[in-house]
Amino acid sequence: MAEATLRLLTVDEVAEALRLSRATVYALVKADVLPGTHVGRSIRVSERVLADFIEGGGRSWPGGRRKEPPPPEAA
Repeated sequence: MAEATLRLLTVDEVAEALRLSRATVYALVKADVLPGTHVGRSIRVSERVLADFIEGGGRSWPGGRRKEPPPPEAA
């Protein structure tokens, strides 16, 4: 039985893949839009999580803290 390889990416690798700045990647992780894992004082993002994030159009998935616009008020 083959084991799945789990590769954790650095913030620099994620920034390069998404063509964003390091600061933006840190902000996405801090806002829980892009789930990251702390390894000591460093942040790592799973390749699988990054692929899901890209396939989802860069949107937060259930459980994320992205705020939805308020519903229209009834008149």
